[in-house]
Amino acid sequence: MAHTVTTVGSEQPTQDGEPTPSAFGTTRYWDERYMRDKEPFDWYARYDALEGLIEAQAAGKDVEVLHLGCGTSRLGEALCGAGYKYVMNIDISRACVIAQLERYASGPHRNNKFMHGNACALEFPDESFDLVIAKATLDVIRCGKGAEGNVHAVCREVSRVLRPGGRFMCLEFSHVANPILAELYDRFSFNILPLLGRVVANDEEAYRYLVESIRRFPSQEELSARMTAVGLEQVSCRNLSRGIAAIHLGWRI
Repeated sequence: MAHTVTTVGSEQPTQDGEPTPSAFGTTRYWDERYMRDKEPFDWYARYDALEGLIEAQAAGKDVEVLHLGCGTSRLGEALCGAGYKYVMNIDISRACVIAQLERYASGPHRNNKFMHGNACALEFPDESFDLVIAKATLDVIRCGKGAEGNVHAVCREVSRVLRPGGRFMCLEFSHVANPILAELYDRFSFNILPLLGRVVANDEEAYRYLVESIRRFPSQEELSARMTAVGLEQVSCRNLSRGIAAIHLGWRI
C-alpha cells in the first residue's frame, strides 16, 4: 500500500510484539502484512462512496487513471467496471503487487493493471495520466524516515505525470480544527480506534497505524501549500467529519 524510500526493515517491534510507529513507513512491514493477509481491503472508503467525487474530477470516463499505493484495494476493479478507460495501480510492496496480479489474472477487466513502483520516483513519462488518486498513501509515508521530503516528492511526481487539465485527488487523515474536539478525538483515537479495529475488522494493528498517521500528517493548509508549490493549481480541501479526514484536490493547468 505504501510508497517510501526508507530502508526496509530498519525498525524493530516493541517488547510486546507491536510494530513501532515508524515501522509502518517501511516496505518490510507491508510485505510481511500482505504475505499474511491477501484479502481485499479498502482504506477509508470504497468506490461507491467516492463515485460522485471521482466522476467530477475525471470529467468523463475516457481517461487514464494512476492509483498510488493501491494495496489490496478493489478501487481499480471498480473504476474499470464503471467504464473508465485504463487504471494503473502501483505499490511499493512486491508482495502486494503479486497478490493483486494473482487475484486479477483471469478477471474480466484487462485494463486494470498492476505494477511495483515508488510514488516518490514514478517510472512514467511526463504527462501520462488524466487523474491520479492517492488514498491513505501519504499517511503511510508520514510514518517513514525522510517523511517531509517524501511527501514533497510525491506531490512533485504527481504534478509531473499529470496531463494538462489532469486532476490529483488525495484522501488522507487530517486534523480536527476545533481545539476541544481535537483533544477529545486524540484521546478517542489512541485508546478506542485500535480496539474497534480488533472487534469490527479483526485488524487492531492496521487501526493502530491509522492513529499514528493522524498524529504525523501535515495540516490541511500545509498539504495544500505543498501541492501548490509543485505547480498544481486551484488546490482545494474538503474536510470530512470535521477534519478527521480530508480530500485535497489539485489541477494541472
